[in-house]
Amino acid sequence: MHTFWAKPNLYERAAAFFAQRLSSAHSSVTSQGLDPLHPGLTPWRAILLSVLLAACGTGAQVPVHEDDATFARSLADTATKAAVAKTGARVCREMQVGIAERDWVRGVVVAADGAAIDVRVDEPGRYAHTLNGVQVGKGATIRDNPAAWILCVGNP
Repeated sequence: MHTFWAKPNLYERAAAFFAQRLSSAHSSVTSQGLDPLHPGLTPWRAILLSVLLAACGTGAQVPVHEDDATFARSLADTATKAAVAKTGARVCREMQVGIAERDWVRGVVVAADGAAIDVRVDEPGRYAHTLNGVQVGKGATIRDNPAAWILCVGNP
């Protein structure tokens, strides 16, 4: 499996390539008794070198793998579960109302295990909601997936 942190650093590879080329050109120029500051640098070579360096700077050579998106989603879900699945944590969940309206349900985690959390609802929101077969109301306890909840900070 290819991970995003194991990709080769193209800038380092390009710099090493050009450093090796320039050092070999410098040694051949000085051995011939020519000026080392201008070792046959024609306008075409300068243009080619500029284009190659510009292409290295775009980052277009870095391949995008489908594993990166999957890994990022998995990492985000794991971080959310770790933050939310603590007894006493104040959590919020955004609920869809119709096609455009959203409502927030707020509560406190009263129990947590590996796959689910139990949330005691403190503020049920402006509209009536049903979640996993339980009517959401003040004081109701709901068992739900921790990835669906976020930590409450102020008023979302």
